[in-house]
Amino acid sequence: MKKLVITLLIMGIAISMVSCGEKEVGKETNDNNIVVDIEKDKENSNDEKSPITIQDANESKEENKQEEKNEVLNEQASEEPNNVNDESVKEEQESNQSIGENQSESEEVTRSCRLFFYNGVEDVIYYKDTVVEVIDQALTKALTNGLKDSAGANFLALPSNVEVLSAKLDGDSITVNLSSSYYDFSSSLGSAAEIGMLNSLALTYSYNYNVNNIRILVNGENYESGHLFYGDNEHINIENIETKAL
Repeated sequence: MKKLVITLLIMGIAISMVSCGEKEVGKETNDNNIVVDIEKDKENSNDEKSPITIQDANESKEENKQEEKNEVLNEQASEEPNNVNDESVKEEQESNQSIGENQSESEEVTRSCRLFFYNGVEDVIYYKDTVVEVIDQALTKALTNGLKDSAGANFLALPSNVEVLSAKLDGDSITVNLSSSYYDFSSSLGSAAEIGMLNSLALTYSYNYNVNNIRILVNGENYESGHLFYGDNEHINIENIETKAL
């Protein structure tokens, strides 16, 4: 009986030891699994966080580089347009100047006007409405050239070598400077014809420019001949001059 009891005790102790051993092994296995999971979590955490951290740093560097590049580009952009605009303006001015010169050489327009001619036989001034060719807006020259065409027998006409050197319009006044060849022409005229020719010029300028005060210079000097003299700021009197239609 004692042997049986001892045997049972030994078996119980053995069974108990085996059971404890299994628990220890199970515990160790579970701990290992937990450690492995933690390490995996660490690896996963590193795998997830590290790229994000690196990416942020790179993006920050790239942004800084891009900002610096943009600043440089902005500085260059703020400087370059001035040079470009200067060159464009210069080229545009040169282009406009060339266009202006071409237009001044080729610009021809016709204009309706009224010309006044002196009839020496009748001692009367006649007028004729006609059309003149104006080149480069030189209306005074066109009007003067119109008086070079004879209006008929007994009418005075300017010689072809008389030129307009300059003309100045100032308010209700106009000053016309004729070439010295006008004296060559007027010196052959009598006093009545000389006055009549000056009046035909003055009336022509007055009517077409709608001014009342007319001065005529010769070669930049006050008009002076054997019959007439006009001083500084002295105008040709065209009041009460009788005119007739031609």
